[in-house]
Amino acid sequence: GEDDGAAGGTRGGSEGGKAKKHILCVNTYQMVLLLMFNTREKITYEEMKVEILIPDRELTRALQPLSVGKSSQRILVKTPKTKEIEASHTFAVNEAFTSAFHRVKIQQASARQGEAEPERNETRKKVEEDRKHEIEACIVR
Repeated sequence: GEDDGAAGGTRGGSEGGKAKKHILCVNTYQMVLLLMFNTREKITYEEMKVEILIPDRELTRALQPLSVGKSSQRILVKTPKTKEIEASHTFAVNEAFTSAFHRVKIQQASARQGEAEPERNETRKKVEEDRKHEIEACIVR
């Protein structure tokens, strides 16, 4: 599709002073993170971690698409503006967010991204083991 960022004509999405509403399609962790902004303006990564009690890797995976994903999908503004997410980094709602669509699907960060080499090999072994039984069953049939 066309991707001209938020600089194009999508900015005028507020007819008669009414802000355009969107339905955000996010996973559960992302929903919980976004709900935190109902009660405050800014939240640090550390505060999120302490309050939500989800593993670091999962928290980073949930935050990445919301804050460092495609510019047209950044629901949150991260300070400082780097790709990495660290404990001291601060997040706030992106007030300038616009989208031509009513429903906005947030891309998910792939699970493999955070997976270390040994874990990847472990996963591969498990998958091969599962497939072996499937293949044997098919051969028997």
